[in-house]
Amino acid sequence: MIGDTWQSETRQFVDEKTGRTIKQLTTTGNNVHLYFTENSFDSVKNEIVFVSDRASGEDKRPEDSPRYNIFRMDLGTGLITQLTDEPHPVKGVTKTPDSRLIVYTVGNQIKLLDTETGKLTVVYEETGNFGVGAPSIATNRRYIAFTRNEKVDAPRGPNYTGFKESFYYLVEP
Repeated sequence: MIGDTWQSETRQFVDEKTGRTIKQLTTTGNNVHLYFTENSFDSVKNEIVFVSDRASGEDKRPEDSPRYNIFRMDLGTGLITQLTDEPHPVKGVTKTPDSRLIVYTVGNQIKLLDTETGKLTVVYEETGNFGVGAPSIATNRRYIAFTRNEKVDAPRGPNYTGFKESFYYLVEP
């Protein structure tokens, strides 16, 4: 549920190859930082935003579509707080540098969460034969961009399977 908290399972160890101290933040469930082009770190608070299935009550492998929701962790105290409670997996998470606004995809919707007020807004709902995803927030916070791709009958699988076919799909006259 939104607002539920957990203490992180933080542990430290020394990497055998580099001799560097590693601080592992979580061990329970599937915990994933934002996509590599996004920044999980908060620019104002000592926090990170990430997705996890720790509240789902399920034990799924990453490839079995865990029910991810959005969480934040205070890096000083290790306190993890649940920010969303969606019935379907949250995908395509982005945020403003200060983590005030978080935009994500769930199912056929693009949603906006104001983390200060807790207000959740559906900003777009797809009703056609298209998938939505990859949201991005404008620097001035006035606009949200996202992809809207036609769903085509192309191979699907790991990594980029079907990627080329999706872009060059031929429709017979």
